Amino acid sequence: MKKYGKLYLLLVLTISLSLTAFAPQTASGEAEMNRPDKIDAALWDVMCASSEDEWIPINILLCGMDETELQGKIKTKTGMDPAVFLDEARFEKEVASKIREAVEKAFRAEAAQPAGDVAELSDASLASLKTALSAEVQYAADDDLLQKITEISPNKIADELILNVRCKYQSEKSKVLKEEQLAVNNAFVKTHVETNNNEVRFVSYYIPSLYITSKKADILYYAQQDDVVSICYDDPDFQLVPALNDIPAQVGADSSTGTKSVNFNDGNGFLGHGISIGILEAGGVIDIASPHFDEDRMIIVPNGNEKLVADTHASLVTAIAAGERVGYNSVVYTGIVPEATVYVTRASSVATFVSGLHALHDSGAQVINISLVMLGSQTYTYMDRDLDYFINTTGVTCVVAAGNNANGYGDGSAYINSPGYAMNCITVGNLRTKSSGASGIGAKPYSLHPSSSWEEPNSLPSEPDICAPGTWVRAVRTSTGTNPFFYDLEGVEPTGTSFAAPVVTGIVAQMMEEHSAKIGNPQAVKAKIMNTALPSSVTTVNNGTESNPYLRDLSGAGMVNAARAMSGYAYKYAWNHGAVEPNYITQFTVSLSAGQKLRATLAFSNKNTNAIIQNGSQYYDMDLRLVDAATGAVLSAAEESRNNVEIVEYTASAARSVCVQTRIVRGVSHVSVDWALEVDRY
Repeated sequence: MKKYGKLYLLLVLTISLSLTAFAPQTASGEAEMNRPDKIDAALWDVMCASSEDEWIPINILLCGMDETELQGKIKTKTGMDPAVFLDEARFEKEVASKIREAVEKAFRAEAAQPAGDVAELSDASLASLKTALSAEVQYAADDDLLQKITEISPNKIADELILNVRCKYQSEKSKVLKEEQLAVNNAFVKTHVETNNNEVRFVSYYIPSLYITSKKADILYYAQQDDVVSICYDDPDFQLVPALNDIPAQVGADSSTGTKSVNFNDGNGFLGHGISIGILEAGGVIDIASPHFDEDRMIIVPNGNEKLVADTHASLVTAIAAGERVGYNSVVYTGIVPEATVYVTRASSVATFVSGLHALHDSGAQVINISLVMLGSQTYTYMDRDLDYFINTTGVTCVVAAGNNANGYGDGSAYINSPGYAMNCITVGNLRTKSSGASGIGAKPYSLHPSSSWEEPNSLPSEPDICAPGTWVRAVRTSTGTNPFFYDLEGVEPTGTSFAAPVVTGIVAQMMEEHSAKIGNPQAVKAKIMNTALPSSVTTVNNGTESNPYLRDLSGAGMVNAARAMSGYAYKYAWNHGAVEPNYITQFTVSLSAGQKLRATLAFSNKNTNAIIQNGSQYYDMDLRLVDAATGAVLSAAEESRNNVEIVEYTASAARSVCVQTRIVRGVSHVSVDWALEVDRY
């Protein structure tokens, strides 16, 4: 059984002693009081040790917006129904198929030559397409969307339109969310915070969260307000720091011609075209002097008062994910998606971490790489909670470095660092595929780098979710002179989960370009990338399992693999609005030949994450199992209550049909669950 970290035990002891020694005075002069439920233990400890006039930095979580009401406003203001975009089957039927029909109809008017031979869309066909779309999917007939396809070959127009419609929905949904949530947050600030003359450091507008500085009496006052869920200590000692040869080839990602798909395209590869990546760094931003920097598609984004200085760590992270192709010494170094748009900013505190997420999403990022950690964090914190809220409300996929604390590295605890505890993100461990900068790729199975963090408290899911190469990573600092690679000047090993995470981020961008249904659907991304990972590429030595045999302690679901993530057998993306399904429901029936393996992964959103801080509970729990279609015998089952990812596997000893079944065993009437199921057959 896993044990809580020493820091947590020390914190509990300190709180107990503080409360025994004295009690704080309230504004009404009561002699003593118990800690209010809404004030977390760490904050209470600080309050007990502070004077009445001392300023304390805090985070306030407000009640979230009513989900049904918000979705109604999105539909009314945009004409796009969130229920359709959340359900892939409905989207295919009501949107994607109609776009394809409209495109086909438009090209029937093109009498000169077959659509596939036309270099670009003619004016007549464009007008015909707009007319057809206006009748079937009106919001797809937007002039801005149609302008984007004028120079695209006709055989790619349908897929491009579908991608653009999904991006448009995400953008319009975010505008409504921002407007509505900001109004709620500002109303609280105006009514309660400004009247107390408290400093407002950041007001979130995608999540119900405020960062302010208050005195004890004010904090007690906030705890009495009905619209306050919890108040946490925004510890200034919690500093954000970086989470310290040919990676694309190691993970099956072809960054030269693009990783191919057998499902959703005509054999063209994916290099990140049309996809936007965010890079959130603790130390700075990419050096524009780097040969991997491309001014036409890489944008440095302001984030409050953060100093956007050039930083080696940020430069290497950006290069790994999406760096421009650079030749050096007869070797080409390139990022996973060298055609993606990239937005980069800096965050050195928890408050600017949240504002940085907002800034990157405002810029258009669909997946955000987070290669930073909160020092000293060994359990689920308000930083993880805010990231979970952000992912749930915006639909942005976030990839997070696990940290580097194992085996005497870092703080030596082996614990994951925040925000790697966030349940809705993809947390990445560091796979050791090279033994030095100049060495070739080693033989499989690989081991995790000794520093790669993996431990977590009993109340949380297994982490990391997946692993990727992050040891001795090379990118070109300068193509002339000495010390050509990043970190040559510093004389240190370019190794860490920081450099494994952007590998996964790049592959996620490929997945989104390949299948646009993954844009705005972080559960779909997580289910697919974990289901297609390669457990056999990672050693099982000192890498055991606990509740789920297909999630290993150090490496999660296995080594990420881009080629497999671009293909698959079956999938379903859906959402249930507060409905508990206590009985298993068959989602797919799969025919297996003798020796064939079936692997399925279910990922679902975790909501009411503040409850995790308080008591470790969740709103939702889903289970997954494989059942013999003929006999009903259970072949494999994942029914762990902690995880919001479940994986099952089965290899057939003889030909048979297998049912893939899910159930929702716990839910709440007013909170929906978004879920994704991926099934692959090998």
